[in-house]
Amino acid sequence: MKTIFEALKQAEEQHKIVLLTITKNYGITIAEWKLLNLLRNHINTQDKLSIETGLDHSTLSRQLHSLQKKELIMSAAIGHKNRNYIMN
Repeated sequence: MKTIFEALKQAEEQHKIVLLTITKNYGITIAEWKLLNLLRNHINTQDKLSIETGLDHSTLSRQLHSLQKKELIMSAAIGHKNRNYIMN
């Protein structure tokens, strides 16, 4: 009989496989998929995204740039230095 830990670990592995399959079909990474979900929930500035994900600004900037190149998001200025990211 499996322990709870073993069952949770197996469920986590199965979830990751399903998630990889889905994201691969859409040509995005899991990290990009997570960012799209945050943007959908109106966490739409780089500062907010950085806080929510725990990513530094340079890593986050590369991922956001990749989503922009794939034309899944666009950015818009909302002041002198801030940008909002909007899903297409």
